[in-house]
Amino acid sequence: MAVEIDGISHDMGDNPARDIERTNFLKENGHRVLRVSAQRVLSDVVGTAEAIAARAENPHHRPADGPPPRTGEAK
Repeated sequence: MAVEIDGISHDMGDNPARDIERTNFLKENGHRVLRVSAQRVLSDVVGTAEAIAARAENPHHRPADGPPPRTGEAK
């Protein structure tokens, strides 16, 4: 699982589009992506860490099975 901490700069310029592109790339290659606001981290470090750990313990995709097929690929 990839965890990205988003600060205010993620809302500026072309950063939102770049974030979407990066997130899509990671998902297409079998990764789950969890995006967390920097504000949440700064206001509740322990709670945020616990939430991230809980998400990591309950994967929807098992990496040992390999990445899911990309859109348009034969199954």
